[in-house]
Amino acid sequence: MKKLNPVQLEEIRSILRHKGIIFFNIQEELLDHIASEIEEKMAMESLSFEASSKAVLGLWENSFRLKQNRLLLGKDLYPKIIYEELKRNSVKMLWPLLLLSLVLTSLLVILNYETNELFKDFAYLIGFFSLTAGIISLFLYPQLKNGKQTIYSHLLLKDFKIFIPMATTVILQVYEQKLENASMYQSILFSFFMAMMLCFLIYLVMLYLKHLDLHRKYALS
Repeated sequence: MKKLNPVQLEEIRSILRHKGIIFFNIQEELLDHIASEIEEKMAMESLSFEASSKAVLGLWENSFRLKQNRLLLGKDLYPKIIYEELKRNSVKMLWPLLLLSLVLTSLLVILNYETNELFKDFAYLIGFFSLTAGIISLFLYPQLKNGKQTIYSHLLLKDFKIFIPMATTVILQVYEQKLENASMYQSILFSFFMAMMLCFLIYLVMLYLKHLDLHRKYALS
């Protein structure tokens, strides 16, 4: 079976970019699938590259249809194939972390009830981690924004905008020591917020590690 040449592959890649497939890992996977289908069609039906690519890409048109999920992904529109991948990864990662944050909240409330000093030490620790993560993220942000995008770096860049106000609030609350004479309601609320902050930080780290893993994978392939 005749393989597509580099010029033809680049033409398909250009079409994918035009269709909104901007994340290089999905772009490469789609390119591989579509190129194989075009090669097969050219071989079986003796069609030209132009005719085969038009027919095959027509079958993929539904996957390029734009979709939106304001609650989960914000106001941006994504091709269906990317939308589904972003949605799947967001839900897959966020639900376990939400559950973990509820468990951590319970532990923090118990800790505060048992020993307020240890609770405050833990709060300082979370504040320190938040501040450190914020500083590191500021250095990584341009690299992620200007480099080859993956779905993970895209989610990271979007969610980093949420992380900044969350981290700032935690740091201000902790270092102003507003929990000194806090009511039970305030204590529970702040414990939940701290737990969410810690889990959100874990989530961002996971996104970054997955992004790096994809870069390593495609660099070696």
